[in-house]
Amino acid sequence: MMNTDNNIYLKNLAILKQTHPELAGKVGKYEILGDFEIIYSKNNLPVLKEGRVSFHSSYDPVKEGVKFVDINLLNSNIDEKSKILFFGLGFGYHIKPILEKNVLSEIFEPRIKIIKLAMKYVDLTEIFSKMRINTDINVFLKNESKFILWPHQP
Repeated sequence: MMNTDNNIYLKNLAILKQTHPELAGKVGKYEILGDFEIIYSKNNLPVLKEGRVSFHSSYDPVKEGVKFVDINLLNSNIDEKSKILFFGLGFGYHIKPILEKNVLSEIFEPRIKIIKLAMKYVDLTEIFSKMRINTDINVFLKNESKFILWPHQP
């Protein structure tokens, strides 16, 4: 059974309406269906599971997120024209650490239901206010920018 905090959702939705109004409209109308479960990590943070696949660490998703960003920064050829493209929002633990760096980045999350679920459990206001999020891959395929893809493997 899912136990959500409506205040977190409303706070996220308010920022999303300001920064991504079209997406906010889609999220507001979307009904969550599917084989989702919310588990809590050892440090009591919500983690999304779909079927048998956990989207983040069940021990410390924040630490995992910092490690994900640090390793990818070391292994990526980033210059001032580069943009990181995160493939997958999940609950954002792997995205928040990039906000502290001086690196342009965007998010591609094709499933609105993932965005809505994340909004119900995690404060994403900083991500929504600082990063572009899109559900249509064609936006990125048409873009002239140099993207470095960072897929987050559940």
